[in-house]
Amino acid sequence: MTQIVFISLTVAAVVSCLMALRIYGDWISITSFGSGYDTEPLAKLRESLVCWVARHLFCAAGATILCVMIKWFPSLHAFPGADVILAGYGMLSLLFASLDHMLSQQVQFCLSRLNSDRG
Repeated sequence: MTQIVFISLTVAAVVSCLMALRIYGDWISITSFGSGYDTEPLAKLRESLVCWVARHLFCAAGATILCVMIKWFPSLHAFPGADVILAGYGMLSLLFASLDHMLSQQVQFCLSRLNSDRG
């Protein structure tokens, strides 16, 4: 394993751990805010989750574009395994986008439940 591959995998692992902690924190926020009667924190949380979904989708699209460019233009192939690392990062970004979207749907469910209880 070359040094650049090791660094790339380390960065991907650190980012994955940080995103997992952030997603877990958002899940705890949903469960705590969902049991209350105030919808404002849930609405703000939903907005931030939608932004995270867009960020992850943008990163996945960028990784896919770079991976395709490496395949079409061999001169861009910086090191062996660059396309595999980019494809893995793209799949990881899609996974995080899916998880954030599911959390956003959970927030929307809590908001609709709270609004129906009020009305």
